[in-house]
Amino acid sequence: VLDRVAGADGILWQHDRTDCPVDPEKAESIIEEAPGYWSFPGTCSFRRAKIDEEATLTIGWRASDHGSRCYRFGISEALVAHQVRSPRSGDQTLLSIHLNVGVQWSLDDSEEPKQEPAPGLRVRNQPHPRLKSVIVHEAGHVLGLAHAVQGDSVMRALQGDAAAKPGVSDLIGVQSLYGGGEGAGSADLQIFCVAPDGQLHLAAPIIRGLAPPDRVRVHSADLDGDNRDELLLVGRGRPGEGT
Repeated sequence: VLDRVAGADGILWQHDRTDCPVDPEKAESIIEEAPGYWSFPGTCSFRRAKIDEEATLTIGWRASDHGSRCYRFGISEALVAHQVRSPRSGDQTLLSIHLNVGVQWSLDDSEEPKQEPAPGLRVRNQPHPRLKSVIVHEAGHVLGLAHAVQGDSVMRALQGDAAAKPGVSDLIGVQSLYGGGEGAGSADLQIFCVAPDGQLHLAAPIIRGLAPPDRVRVHSADLDGDNRDELLLVGRGRPGEGT
């Protein structure tokens, strides 16, 4: 998890059809469905903005070099799409998802065979990214999720290998940012404040799956000298993938 986005429980999107390389009606139908996988009551949701509503997210199509302020499409996942915020995006909305017009998009929801990379340093060939899975992935970035290594995660960096919808690790990431879910488990981290009567109250959403006691030690210290303690989590044992 990276950060919270304000107004997550009601993100209003609009589709910029400019230079859309596929049937815009079909594209909008897919865009309408894909962010719905991230709709969890009381935590976060996406909805298409009505004519009289001000959108907070623009989903649009861009060429590789689409302005000096915004990022160029790069390699691997960044070849296909990226999530960016204003003013770097050049859009009127605070949040944006830019899709690369230079790749061949698939509007088919069927699974594609995974492609094994050839030996040597090269970009994995993925000529037909599925629009639906890419939108789901980028919507996760909009909510503040980073890339993940878990096999069931839609937030895997190479989208050709990603799941088509959020997995367990994605769900607990959203809950860590915005709340929700059941009571805390042994691997979860709870931060409490103490009321004058001595009662404990949660000061933040439960941070899910972050601090299993057999793998992580938790320390409290003022690391940056601002007279407020930060939490430092130190892994136990040898580092593994994603640590």
